[in-house]
Amino acid sequence: MKNKKMKLLRNGDVILYPITQEEFNKAKGELIENKGSLVLAYGETTGHKHLLTAERMEIKKAEDGRFYLAVQSEGKLSHEEHGTLVVGPQTFYKQLQEKEMDWFSKSVRLVID
Repeated sequence: MKNKKMKLLRNGDVILYPITQEEFNKAKGELIENKGSLVLAYGETTGHKHLLTAERMEIKKAEDGRFYLAVQSEGKLSHEEHGTLVVGPQTFYKQLQEKEMDWFSKSVRLVID
């Protein structure tokens, strides 16, 4: 069961989906060293960054490029075009990329900033 204080965070095309601590612990991936910040994605057109900052966080990067996050202290998810969201302390997320349906080609593609 998800922690009640956790909620989905969406900043443009970057989505942080809440997971449990157990799901974070089970997630396979390389531990990424950080100094309190992580660029989750770059805007393909502008180069603007989706930036997560928190004094204390643990990050795993899965083989598919997805990030798993354990945010121990209050943080912020910011982007020059989408504003800033507060990320609660003691929360766990996996990063998702928004997708859309292209009805002409009948294919699904990633949403790009």
